[in-house]
Amino acid sequence: MNTVVSVQNKMRIGDPTRNYFSKVRCRYILLTIVLVIVVALYVTMNLKNYGLYTGNHPFFAAQPCQYLNSKEKGQLLKMAHTVHKILDGFGIEHWLVYGSVFGAVRAHGPLPWDNDVDIGFNGSGTFATMDFNKFLAAFKDNGLKVYYRRWITSNVMKVYKDDQPHIKVDLFAFYNYRGWMKRAGLETWIFALNYNLHDTYPARLVEKPLPMVRFGYFKLPAPREGLTIQQYLYPDDWWKEVKPVTCK
Repeated sequence: MNTVVSVQNKMRIGDPTRNYFSKVRCRYILLTIVLVIVVALYVTMNLKNYGLYTGNHPFFAAQPCQYLNSKEKGQLLKMAHTVHKILDGFGIEHWLVYGSVFGAVRAHGPLPWDNDVDIGFNGSGTFATMDFNKFLAAFKDNGLKVYYRRWITSNVMKVYKDDQPHIKVDLFAFYNYRGWMKRAGLETWIFALNYNLHDTYPARLVEKPLPMVRFGYFKLPAPREGLTIQQYLYPDDWWKEVKPVTCK
């Protein structure tokens, strides 16, 4: 009789050990659910293309649909030519990249709706060993300014002039990681999956000597194999002519 009463009391009061493990199990289940949701969100965010032409970037405005007139286009080409000469003078390997590769192939210059020129360069070698202030001084001597606050986050610099705010040359540093050219910086580590999908390409495409392609009134180094690099940088639509969303 006493045994039956004792069991009934335990059932009413609850087994402390059983309650403890039940709570722990619930916490682990909840933690697992939260972890799965976080991972799913991270993967979903990383699969998205955040190129400025898409208008998807959460922090930067969409690329403007800016058809340059002949004077503005001449200013942009002159700026790109000057940047090319500066990099050449330092012996820094560089090449057209991103939208400017499309421009070289389809328009022999900037795309009609582009207000910038994209140039990638080897962040190792000469650039890695030189004085950064000396690098910046070369642009200043040519009447150009360099905005480099995003260098720490994604290794990108913007070259511009105060009296020509509508045009610019973007410089992107790439590094050879086991046969793949990749960007560096804090942002590239946090969103590694996204950068691997949209900002990485085989190092063989930029091996010396690079072909020189017509770009306006002069020639610039370009990646090997034509548009092959775009298959890595724009895997979802490299074969299409895609204008910035602001052009629609």
